[in-house]
Amino acid sequence: MNKVIHIHNPTEFDQQFSKKGKLIIVDFSASWCGPCKMIAPHYNKLSNKYPNASFLHVDVDELKQIATKYGVKSMPTFQFFIDGEKLDEFSGASAEKLEETIKKHYSRSSAFSGSGQRLGGSSSTKTTEQNQTNNNSMNTINDLFLKELIGMGFPRGRCSLALEKTNNRSVNDAIDWLVQNPEEIKEEKTKEKEEKIIEEKETKEEEKEEEKETEKIIEEKETEEEEKEKEKEKETEKIIEEKETKEEKEEKKEKKEKKPKKELTKEEKRKRLQEKIARMKKEKERSEKLISKEGELERIKQSKIVQEEREKQKKLQRKLILDEKKRERKKLKLQKMRIRMKIKQDKLNRKKKFGGEVEEKKVQKTTTQTKGSNSHADLTQIRIKFKFETGDSKIETFKPDATIGDVFESLYNSTGFYNLSLKEPIPPRNTYTRSDSAKTLVSCNLCPTALLVVDKI
Repeated sequence: MNKVIHIHNPTEFDQQFSKKGKLIIVDFSASWCGPCKMIAPHYNKLSNKYPNASFLHVDVDELKQIATKYGVKSMPTFQFFIDGEKLDEFSGASAEKLEETIKKHYSRSSAFSGSGQRLGGSSSTKTTEQNQTNNNSMNTINDLFLKELIGMGFPRGRCSLALEKTNNRSVNDAIDWLVQNPEEIKEEKTKEKEEKIIEEKETKEEEKEEEKETEKIIEEKETEEEEKEKEKEKETEKIIEEKETKEEKEEKKEKKEKKPKKELTKEEKRKRLQEKIARMKKEKERSEKLISKEGELERIKQSKIVQEEREKQKKLQRKLILDEKKRERKKLKLQKMRIRMKIKQDKLNRKKKFGGEVEEKKVQKTTTQTKGSNSHADLTQIRIKFKFETGDSKIETFKPDATIGDVFESLYNSTGFYNLSLKEPIPPRNTYTRSDSAKTLVSCNLCPTALLVVDKI
């Protein structure tokens, strides 16, 4: 049997606090709270395990006055009292934490249940001080809880404020606080704005630091170039100093070799001047050679770079040319395919248009072959249909004794073209030109009707 006392009236609650020197544990919960239902069996077991303490249960919806009086904002909330003084408090369905806090304060209730109040008071002050220190230590926000709350859709500033208010106990406690305190949105918005301003400042500072770093890099490059120029100047100075030292040494040798008493003649002076001039020329030539060597080396390097760039450009140009050739080939193939398709369509159209006439001509030819030469005597006129390249057609009539030359003359008069050729689209598919102008239409079997295709030569 559990020893949990369910409170239904404020008077019952006050009566339980009349017990002196006894630890009182109050469970503030609600019927709709899932974590409250989870920890209820464990709370009942602890009431049997610690008989010297009184375990109370308060429904927040039933006794709202008591909940507001004792500052209950999330469920479940556990508060610990001795002689009406609050010793400890926490919210959340943590069975381990509940038993630990009971153990921490249970010894006082069992050892000092019937004694005076001084020792209890002193210890209570110590515990309150400890609780204050614990609360101060809990003010640091838990990053894991904060990430979970932000992932649920709550704003960052509001989540951090909820964790501060609930002392980082759990995510559920923070959610309960956020639900019960919707009036503090404006303060959170201001905090969010401040955070945004701080972030913008930080980004500006980072940009400034990056600019400083780039300036440092540029300065370092400039200093390197200046150092290189100084080294070149030093090398040239060394060469000049070496030349001067050589001249001084030669002059000293000459002075030693000279006899102080004897004076030089004009010819000797001229010879020495000429020798000095020759030496100076040689030294200049040497220095010029050194400078020319350095210049040649630099030119060689630059020429290599230029050649490499030219080769790259040539490769790119070759690739572009090959691509263009491939495209042209594809275009030519497509054009050929289109032309072939057009030719096929033209053939089909011709067959559709002239199919009946061809069949009639075949029948006529067969009849003329069976009748023989006697049938040609009955002819009064010959009808010939001309088909041009443009797709136009024309029918003309000729006498029975007309020749192919007469046909060409009539075409010349109508079209204005002299060099033409006539083709039969039906087997035997004979072709006629100006050379066949002496042939008669009857001898060529172009009677009584015929179809000829006119082409330009």
